[in-house]
Amino acid sequence: LIDLALYYFLRCMELKWLLVIILKAEALSVLGFYESSNDVSLDITYEIPWQSQRILSVQYAGVGNAKGAAYPLNLFYTVNINIDKGTKLKLKDFVKIDNNLVDIFMNFKVQDPETNQASASAFDYILNTYTAEDLIRYFEGADSSYQNSAFTFSYLTEDAIGISIEVPHAVGEHMEIELMYQDIKSNIKTENEIWKD
Repeated sequence: LIDLALYYFLRCMELKWLLVIILKAEALSVLGFYESSNDVSLDITYEIPWQSQRILSVQYAGVGNAKGAAYPLNLFYTVNINIDKGTKLKLKDFVKIDNNLVDIFMNFKVQDPETNQASASAFDYILNTYTAEDLIRYFEGADSSYQNSAFTFSYLTEDAIGISIEVPHAVGEHMEIELMYQDIKSNIKTENEIWKD
């Protein structure tokens, strides 16, 4: 009995350590984007849009500026963590990436486009620039810590999956689109234990 209690205690401590390592690595992953610059300033904050017993979703947002750059960058990136396993999750781990998901994404409606002109312009850029094949490739590579995605990230909320995708500096550098779970239920990988909360 004591050995079993000790095992669970050590496993809990190991998972906490893994979470800290992942969160720190992801928070600092943006530095890789600036590796060719010697003088960089970053002002990054974080927000937790969703936490359950099995998953932690974190958004990092802020501004990065490299000496000599034409302008500072508005940064937005995320990490999703399976708490039970102490592992990082990517968009493709919890949803099926296919044309159906892309169609739902492309049919997103910007709320009140007259008031939200920047969002409307950013979404127009996405619609007019990216093909379905581009979006599938970006979604497949999402959440790769600035390594091989076109700055595409995902996050979870109580009732939606958010996808952040790169757009030009003039319209904000990134746009977040939240797809309601009910609208993408045929794409949700229900066999993944993270959905069992």
